[in-house]
Amino acid sequence: KLCFWAALFRSYPRLTRFRRLRFVRKQIFLTVIYILKQGLLTLMNLEILSRKPKAGASRSKPKIVFVHGICVDAWTWDEFFLPYFADHGYEAYALSLRGHGKSGGKSNILTWSLVDYASDLEQVVSSLDGPVIVVGHSLGGAVVQEWLRTGASRDRAVGAALLASVPPWGLAYSGVRMATINPQLYRELGVMIMFGAESVDEKVMRRALFSKDAPEVIFDKF
Repeated sequence: KLCFWAALFRSYPRLTRFRRLRFVRKQIFLTVIYILKQGLLTLMNLEILSRKPKAGASRSKPKIVFVHGICVDAWTWDEFFLPYFADHGYEAYALSLRGHGKSGGKSNILTWSLVDYASDLEQVVSSLDGPVIVVGHSLGGAVVQEWLRTGASRDRAVGAALLASVPPWGLAYSGVRMATINPQLYRELGVMIMFGAESVDEKVMRRALFSKDAPEVIFDKF
């Protein structure tokens, strides 16, 4: 934990001028090391999938950036969305948020916050030139909303789409409603988050989250 200010105010008056300087330098050094370890001053190693038009993207068209939901990563967009928009002349990108897919940060997956995920989106948008459209699904929708509120590059967004998004007030109401209306799905989602998709009741998940005519191969893939 950071104890810089507490230690400074407790010890500073008792130090000589020379020792004060050494003390401050040491505390600053320790603080910087802590921040670096937390990944707050370094760019996260993010997995980014992309599809570009075969004929080249039109300069008049914005780039589209997709943000996935919980328990998945960038590949969910690569099946249909990325190639579809690339075929229609758009450069399309999908990132895996830190701790997901092939992105870094897996060891701290339980500590990352919405602010951290929004910084991942900012990292991707800032690496692109020109206007962008951001698309977020579920958790990704909350990330998009946070980025639109705080992101340094948010002024470059000419559009945003929220697909089944987490609302600004969080999931408390939705969680209670799901637990009441569909307790089986609520239980299985909790199992998936805690123990992984291989631990869930497939019949419950298929009935609740997939259309009846979805082929078995599609269900197995997702």
